[in-house]
Formats: sequence, structure tokens, C-alpha cells
Amino acid sequence: MNGIQNYENNIERMINNKLEEYPNLTGYINYLSNKGALTTNYNYLIHVIKFLNATKKEFIDFDDYTSYLASLKNKTNGYQRCAYFALKRYGEYLLYSGKTNNNPMEKISAPKNIESIKTKQKREKAFLTKEEVEETFVNIRYGIGSSQAKTIQEKWKERDVAILLLFLSTGIRCSALFKLDLNNINWNDSTLIVMDKGSKIHKYILPDKTINALQLWINKRNELLKGRNEEALFISKNRTRLSQCAISNLVKKYTADIEGKHITPHKLRATFGTHLYNETRDIKFVQDQMGHSNPKTTELYIRGNQDADRKKASDIMSKFLDN
Repeated sequence: MNGIQNYENNIERMINNKLEEYPNLTGYINYLSNKGALTTNYNYLIHVIKFLNATKKEFIDFDDYTSYLASLKNKTNGYQRCAYFALKRYGEYLLYSGKTNNNPMEKISAPKNIESIKTKQKREKAFLTKEEVEETFVNIRYGIGSSQAKTIQEKWKERDVAILLLFLSTGIRCSALFKLDLNNINWNDSTLIVMDKGSKIHKYILPDKTINALQLWINKRNELLKGRNEEALFISKNRTRLSQCAISNLVKKYTADIEGKHITPHKLRATFGTHLYNETRDIKFVQDQMGHSNPKTTELYIRGNQDADRKKASDIMSKFLDN
């Protein structure tokens, strides 16, 4: 089974498990089926389930929606917006299916897409510097933890190096890396074809260092599989596709000793965006490389530039005032 099929089957299984508990929401999922990605539909389903469990009413009115959304005020902005759009689609479903005469959500505005000061301050540190990247690869090369842990890590060193290099040289999401199969790599022109968020197809030209690391991993992978057939590019100790959770834990493990930072695959994506911007100062270029439709989204991935920009502004004004 290829990576995309594996991913979609897992999400469909999760959706079906929830529908067994809440069969009355089958129509809602059917309504969503042509409107978004499977992951989005699953997240919307979870939000609606939470809403219905909180209201515990057969007939839902305007106040039910507003009071529930107000109860989420301490959640992150992203969580609030996801809940809002899930309920808006639910209101549409109830209206179009004839279960209600109106959709109160049409009169409720979406939460503004803003970040708290605390989130901004936390985000500014959520990337790796060049020195921290080098430190991470040292951890992979020599291992971390007990002697037993290092022995196990040694066996998978080529895989772990290749994973980190792919994250850093392409900026792909963990969900995209998880889906990768052997046939996603074209060795003739050193390119990688990826299906990313929203079923978008991206093509990356891989640096020589990343290609060399992948070749070393493929050789080691063949030894580990011993002729067993497996399409996944990255495999686990069970010789099956490495899960998203395992990939995330791998990143956290090798970056755990970086002081003051909690690094995840998504923060490696921010590292990619930050270093591209630092070298080019071209937000449109970075936007294109990260596959964003809106430059405002790209700006959220560029870290540590506020102080540099303030220093630049200060230097400019110092020269102006000295004249």
C-alpha cells in the first residue's frame, strides 16, 4: 500500500469509528466529503461532536452556537477558527438537509486570525539556528542517552539523517514526509514529488547532501528489509511505514538538549522558511517555496527577524539624526 492510500485509509478508519458512536452525523460527513481534505473533515467532525456533547439539545439555536464559541476563548486562535468553520458547515448541513429552517452561524463572525503576545514570543524562538542544526546532526551521528539506546540508534542512523535533511532542505510537513514512497524520488534529476496539504502536488530539487544521505539510507533500508516488499521510503523497526508520531518523536529526541526550545517537525518547516528569508529577504520567493497561497501565512513561519529589523531601523535613524 502506498503512502497516500495508507494515510487516507487511516483517516477514513478514524472517521468511521466516530460515526459508529455518532451515526446521526453520517449525513454531515457526506456533506463535507466534496468540500475539503479528509483530515479537515475529521477535525470538523470532532469539533461538532464536542459541540453537541456540550449543548445536549435536539434543537439548536443562535445562543447555543454563540455560548459554545465563547467558551473556547482560552483556546488557541487556530482551535477557535477551526471550531467556528466546523459549526458553520454543520449549520449549512442542517439547513440544506431540511432539519432546520435557518443557519444561525451565518450571522456569527469568524474569530479574527490573530496571535496572542505570548504565542508570538514563543513562536519567535521556534526554529533552529545553523549551530543548532549542526548540534542536532552530531546527536544523530554519535547517539544520545544510554549505551543501549545509542546501540539502537546506530542501526537507524542513516534513516534519521535522511529524515532531518529532507525536512530542512524542503520544508515539507510531517504528514507529507510520512506518505513518501520510494517512487517519489527521481534519482536521475534529484527531484522529489510530494503530495502535501490539500492534495497539492509539489516538486523539489534536492541538494547533493540530501540525495547522498537518501542513497545511504536506501542501501541500509534494503539490508533491513532482507527482500521484503515495502513501498514506504522510511520504515520502522517493524519494517513497516514509519508513523507520523514516530517521526515527530525522532525530531524531538535529537533536539531535546537544545536549551529553551521545543522542536517539532513543524518547527523544522519554520527553520526552512526563516533561513530562506534571511538569505533572500524575498517574502514572495519564500511563499512560493513553502506552497502558501497567502504571504501572511508565510510571515508566520519567519522567525527571529523582529529584533534584526528593529536594529536596522535604529541604525538608519541614528545616521539620520547624526547629520
